[in-house]
Amino acid sequence: MRQFFKYVLATITGIFILGLLSIILLVGIVVSLASSDKEVTVASNSVLELTLDKPLGERSFDNPLSGFTGGQASSIGLDELKATIRRAKEDEDIKVYS
Repeated sequence: MRQFFKYVLATITGIFILGLLSIILLVGIVVSLASSDKEVTVASNSVLELTLDKPLGERSFDNPLSGFTGGQASSIGLDELKATIRRAKEDEDIKVYS
């Protein structure tokens, strides 16, 4: 009977530790996803600088593990580039020279 209670207590302890580690891992994932969106403030009379240091494709594709490795998107998509230029055009703090 003593062996039975020993194994039951070991099982309960293992389940508790697994649950605690799962919660810590889940919180870590949520925090890393929430911190990836950075709000950018634009100063008055700014200039838009486009850095095209990645392959330019029709659509961008993201590496699902880039949040863990510190990387960024694997390519720049034309739709993303056009949206960025559109937002810069509508922003009053960015001057347009013709």
